[in-house]
Amino acid sequence: PAQRASLDAALGETDQLLATFGALLRLARIDAAPVATDAPDVALKPLVDDAVELYAPSAAERGIHIDVHATPATRAGDADQLFQMLLNLLDNAVKYSPDGGRIGVTLAALPQGIRIEVTDAGAGIPEPERQRVFDRFERLESHRGSPGSGLGLSLVRAVVRHHGGQVRLLDAGPGLRVQVDFPP
Repeated sequence: PAQRASLDAALGETDQLLATFGALLRLARIDAAPVATDAPDVALKPLVDDAVELYAPSAAERGIHIDVHATPATRAGDADQLFQMLLNLLDNAVKYSPDGGRIGVTLAALPQGIRIEVTDAGAGIPEPERQRVFDRFERLESHRGSPGSGLGLSLVRAVVRHHGGQVRLLDAGPGLRVQVDFPP
């Protein structure tokens, strides 16, 4: 039994290392790739719906409800990267939301472009720390014991920049509101 426990722990650590390595490779590919001028249009609402469907069971286990307000919108770009961005945002929202909380996901086509927001009711991120959490391997001190490598928001920022957008972290009082804006 002791050897089995040690082996299980080693396998868990190996899985985490492989996930970290995979995230670093994705980041490097995004950073190195030129912005495609002829990228296909991507329907964003199905990506939002699929990402929410993927996280709904883990949210439901903790009594977290995900409210979705998504209107059809398209953006030229890489569907896989945009989907990964949404997954990372939802992963953080579920991870840091309190049991029984609510997460809001909004997709809106606005005159100034497309806006995606993911809002949770967790502890949020203090304003002085908000830019730092976009750096690779950066984690807030209070989150050091939770699973993760500190690459999720780095990947979000890389995808958003690659698609010509901006990402901001805002206070949701309580919680965090991640706002992603893409130009028209």
